[in-house]
Amino acid sequence: MVEQPSFQPVPHHIHPVTLTFDEDAIEQEYRNDLLPGLRRQARLAILMGLALWVLFGVTDILFLYGYAAQNLAYLHTIIIGAVVD
Repeated sequence: MVEQPSFQPVPHHIHPVTLTFDEDAIEQEYRNDLLPGLRRQARLAILMGLALWVLFGVTDILFLYGYAAQNLAYLHTIIIGAVVD
């Protein structure tokens, strides 16, 4: 017969609005464990978004060159309108 491990998880209270642990030591340990992976994912997401933005810009110029001036004028109007409001 296989013995069951004696490890029992300890329940910790989490604040329902801020979703943080009530105990500062546990919250700090959680953040130290989470932060490196989150940073890596965020940096990768930013780089991928930038690459896609450049790729779409290049394909617009290559395949829709005749509409480039019209699109630029439209975007200029939208951006200036948003800044003025």
